[in-house]
Amino acid sequence: MLIRVIYDNKRPGLIDARKLGSHIINGDVLAFRRLEGWARIGADPVRGLGGNYEGPDRRGGSCL
Repeated sequence: MLIRVIYDNKRPGLIDARKLGSHIINGDVLAFRRLEGWARIGADPVRGLGGNYEGPDRRGGSCL
């Protein structure tokens, strides 16, 4: 699956979803598109990159 991004040179592009995390860590990406809108690196919570996630807990429910 491809995800829309804004690269560090402010140009738009597409990245394979599986590689997004490494691009974020390397500083290649300024923002990426979520269903709710654009997520800005350093300004919006990003899963799996440390910090305190304050969004809804979707893992706590039972799977019956």
